[in-house]
Amino acid sequence: MGVLGENNNSVIAGAFVARGPDYKPVIDVAPDWESYDFEPINLENEADKAYFEAALAWDLEIDGKKWADGKNFK
Repeated sequence: MGVLGENNNSVIAGAFVARGPDYKPVIDVAPDWESYDFEPINLENEADKAYFEAALAWDLEIDGKKWADGKNFK
């Protein structure tokens, strides 16, 4: 997960890797998990694959906002 952009002009984005299609038991332990949108990534889709690889490399850029800081969750 990462913060993209700068103070007062940022977004939070990234990728979680979960075993199987049911991600909710892994994510819903966070008190604010419903504040975010989650959607599966299809690695057969080139745009999804590029997003996933950029998120893992901390090189993700969205709407001109570049990666500023991040955190890996285990």
